[in-house]
Amino acid sequence: MFLGVVPTECIQQIFKVIDFTKERDVHICCSGTFRLERALQALAPQVKVHSNDVSLFSCVMGGLATGAPIEFTFTGELAGKEKLLEKADPVTRAAAVMVAFEMARYARRNNAYNVKHFDYYDRNFLHYVDRTVPKITRTLEAMEVNSFFPGDWLKHAHSAIERDAMILAFPPFAKGGYEAQFKFLNENVEWDEPAYGLWDPKDLREETRKLERAGARYCMLTDQYWDDHKAVLKFAAGRRLPHYCYAKTKASSFIHKRGRADAFRYKPVDPEKLTAKSKVEILLADGAKMNFIKDVYLAKSITHVSGMVNFLILIDDMLVGSVIYDEGPKTRLAYGDHTVLILSDLAIINEGKLSKFVAMLATSRALVRAMELKLLKRYDQVVTTAFSRNPSSMKYRGVLKKLSRRENDAGDGYVIQYGGPVSDRTPQQLYQDWWKKHGPKKG
Repeated sequence: MFLGVVPTECIQQIFKVIDFTKERDVHICCSGTFRLERALQALAPQVKVHSNDVSLFSCVMGGLATGAPIEFTFTGELAGKEKLLEKADPVTRAAAVMVAFEMARYARRNNAYNVKHFDYYDRNFLHYVDRTVPKITRTLEAMEVNSFFPGDWLKHAHSAIERDAMILAFPPFAKGGYEAQFKFLNENVEWDEPAYGLWDPKDLREETRKLERAGARYCMLTDQYWDDHKAVLKFAAGRRLPHYCYAKTKASSFIHKRGRADAFRYKPVDPEKLTAKSKVEILLADGAKMNFIKDVYLAKSITHVSGMVNFLILIDDMLVGSVIYDEGPKTRLAYGDHTVLILSDLAIINEGKLSKFVAMLATSRALVRAMELKLLKRYDQVVTTAFSRNPSSMKYRGVLKKLSRRENDAGDGYVIQYGGPVSDRTPQQLYQDWWKKHGPKKG
């Protein structure tokens, strides 16, 4: 449901490396769906839990858990729901907020896919509310919250110091992502929104230092790698951004999950066998086959990432590489709704500038079309992220335009965003373009 929900395995890691059984009070910052609260209650029931968040759903749940339900009114595009809910109890109204949040995923209605799904939720609103009520009830039964603070998480963290409480924080990974996520709800619900400062993740290390100087006991969960503070926990499972945990403890836990790999027979490409008349073949592939290719050709330090659509690239029946597409909220937020993310464009060899050919293919509508059919929308541009020790990536030169660049967290390279329009040239036409410039006989 929510972006940024802590993975279950990561929660288990947290409770392995930190002994909460000796704590009296714990301040949880950015509670979200209260998964940490429920886990903590099961592990250390003696702990008094003090939760915090600013979203409508979290505040509604926090109010119910502490016996002080908050008031809110559906307005705007959701105004008609008030009449449907006029006799509803607080738990049912909380379920209605959850359903409205699901509707928000399709609220822009700028393509047939979104229109169809939004209208379906709209027509069947009470049906989904009734289905959601048991989930809300079970969540409330599993979480015992002693207090709930609707406001800035940093204020909640510093108040823990006065109480001599442990701080367990999971602040947002992206600036503005939280606000974009709840934009539709906040525009169509009237309620007493809490005041808080717009969080910028680049401030996290310094804010954590302030907690350290104040003598706080904390467990900070983030996607950031800090070179001046060793992480006691790392969790990666096919995510673009792994989770790190920073705390004062001698214990540690590191998990790197990989998906199932399905081995298959193939002929690796031999650049010397390519000709101007070679035939390009594009094959759809499942995640297991892609995992096999990535296990063989990706560096062991690179986390596997699953996409929505996967292709294997062959020339004259020889495997050249693969392309993986995805569409995520961060991509839409940064580049617009008609942008598809090239999650990976892998060439299995470095010779012959074949990596540039795979990058060219990744821009082709012949491949992007599979994403368009899957989500019933049209894409105008592609974007991708390159990790390089150099200020630019030669692979994308002449193929995509550099959109942004920053130093990586370790300070030994760059994170570079590239993008460009979707090309209507076919894979065979792109091969001819590549052959004329970079074919083996071109030196």
